[in-house]
Amino acid sequence: MKILFLGYNDDHLKIIEEIQKTIPYNICEAEVFVCGYDDLGKLLIEKLLSMGARVRVGDFLTQRAPDFANDNITYIYTEKSESLKKMISPDEIVINTIPNLFQVNDENTTCKSRNIIDIDSYNSTYQKTKKYH
Repeated sequence: MKILFLGYNDDHLKIIEEIQKTIPYNICEAEVFVCGYDDLGKLLIEKLLSMGARVRVGDFLTQRAPDFANDNITYIYTEKSESLKKMISPDEIVINTIPNLFQVNDENTTCKSRNIIDIDSYNSTYQKTKKYH
């Protein structure tokens, strides 16, 4: 099952609540791959770690230096979106905060995850969750 969140407002805690409702099992010990390490990504990672998840973070190389302060997180940085998607394992839950990284009808995606939660930060209004396969 792949899940798409079409948008959110600035209430990051609301997003976390919706993610908790959406994931059909206990997040403790789950493997989670968070795409994007800006404000929303950092907030999600903090919450996921407090819930006992094992977290990996993927992001694009930028001018800003990566934050390697947390030993409980594996950081992966790359220059290409396809490289980032290839690093995701089928058993990981993917929470994406990078706009347009995954396309709804992208049949040729190299991401093998069965669970993708995609938060499109370009949409300013929170909309109902849509599920697609």
